Order: sequence, then C-alpha cells, then structure tokens
Amino acid sequence: MQRFQRMLVPVDFSPPSHDAMAAALDLAASQGARVDLVHVFEPPDFPALYGASALKVYGKVPDLREAAKHSLHEWLSEAHRVHPDVASHFREGHAASEIVAAAESLKSDLIVLSTHGHTGLKHVLLGSVAEHVVRVAPCPVLVMRAHVAPERDDDATERPALAEQNA
Repeated sequence: MQRFQRMLVPVDFSPPSHDAMAAALDLAASQGARVDLVHVFEPPDFPALYGASALKVYGKVPDLREAAKHSLHEWLSEAHRVHPDVASHFREGHAASEIVAAAESLKSDLIVLSTHGHTGLKHVLLGSVAEHVVRVAPCPVLVMRAHVAPERDDDATERPALAEQNA
C-alpha cells in the first residue's frame, strides 16, 4: 500500500465534508501523515441589475468571509483532538481551481474530498468540484460520496394498500 505523507482535505462545512475529514484523519494517523484542511471561499456573484439592494448584500461579504474563517478554525480544533499534525488554509476564488493549486503548492500526495452526488439538472447547473479536481489534480484523489437515502418508489408503497383493498 502506498504511504502518504501529506493529505489535502477540502472542507465546505457540510456533513459529507466532515465525513471526508474524519476518514483522512484516521488514515493520516495510521500513516503518520500531515493533514491540510483547505476551505475555499467563493465570494458571491451579484448581477448589476439588483441596483441599490446589491450594495446591502455586498456589505455582507466580509461577514460571510469571517464566518467561514471561524468555521475553519473550529474544524481545525476538532481535527487536532484526533491527530496532532493538522494545519488549515483559507483560500479565495473558484473552489476546484484553488483546491488543485493548494495541492500543488503544498506538495500533497493525496486529496480526500467529499461529493454531494448531484445528478441530472443539479449537476449540470451546479457543476462538480470533485469531478474537476479528479481530472486535473497533481496527485491521487479519494472521493467520498455523501450518504444518500435511497430514493423512495412511490408506486411500490401504494401497491400493498391497493392489494389490501381488493382482498
């Protein structure tokens, strides 16, 4: 098995991201590897057509940035309780590009990230950070899919009731 020395874990503060961090910390502890938590802050885009109301929203960007930095610090504190060799990095820009750039600059030999598993129209509209990272990363990427509840088959749940009515 390949031994990893430096793992990059992009975090977006979602439950799947937390699961990826936990898995990376376990793996790092078993291999004596360093873990770099990276959060990429993507400033919100606001169309000019919002006019004066956009100014109110733009005033919130520093608050969002500070909240993200605070959350990253909390995640770092939690990670330190599990593994002592963890650092955090706050970057700003396009998430996928910044994750790849961080992996290159930190000389990471593994990226552990989560995916929300969007499919269909959501995938087309939202894109996939994980997909981009897998395609262009300078090192192996371990993608952890979010735990998704199985889709409910509404027809199957209605059939027993219909069968009981006909009996």
